[in-house]
Amino acid sequence: MGKKPHINIVQGSSLPEMKSAQQDRIMTLWDKGAIVKKDGSPDPQALLKLMGMGDSNELFEMQQLDENKAKMENKQFEQLAQNPEVLQLLQQYNMQQQQFEQQAQVMQMQGIDPMQAGMQPPQLPIPTPQVRDFYDHEVHVYMHNAFRKSSVYDELPPEVQQLVDEHVQQHMEALHAPMEADRRQQMEQEQHMQEEQRAMKKQDLQLQHRKLDIEEKKVEKQMKK
Repeated sequence: MGKKPHINIVQGSSLPEMKSAQQDRIMTLWDKGAIVKKDGSPDPQALLKLMGMGDSNELFEMQQLDENKAKMENKQFEQLAQNPEVLQLLQQYNMQQQQFEQQAQVMQMQGIDPMQAGMQPPQLPIPTPQVRDFYDHEVHVYMHNAFRKSSVYDELPPEVQQLVDEHVQQHMEALHAPMEADRRQQMEQEQHMQEEQRAMKKQDLQLQHRKLDIEEKKVEKQMKK
């Protein structure tokens, strides 16, 4: 009888193939738009976690920090509403803000720049939660919007609701700042291209005029002969 063939089994030899197939499935989901954030936009961080290219624990901890911070800020807004002195200061501030806007509008109609004329907007008289560049603005917006949909927010005085709304708007502006910068850069590039095209057309017209002048001079010479 012949010798039985020797089979050498290497543990884990099928893992690369399994991982590759799993990554292919994940990329298929990504291409179909199935890996998204809470607002429905693509979520590249989640993609990295699924592909095993990021520290999911660290990302989760960072997100948890931002969620807790946003919750603390929501609580701060609630506490402001419970302080009668704060509410009175906010009412006075809103009146000053309205007066400033009216005066600035009159000056602009007269062709005067309010800032150059020395007008300064009133400053908020109380400390409020600040929007910092290192926050995860998407998480903050989500948590603040959840708060704004609650009955607690509905019961806040209008002055405090306005503070919350303006705070969320600041997060939205910070969130969209990179896209806005890209849009401005694209517009500048398009404007530059248009200017180049106009300059080239101008040169073409000048060349055509020169050719016409040359032809006219040739015709004049021939007529004189």
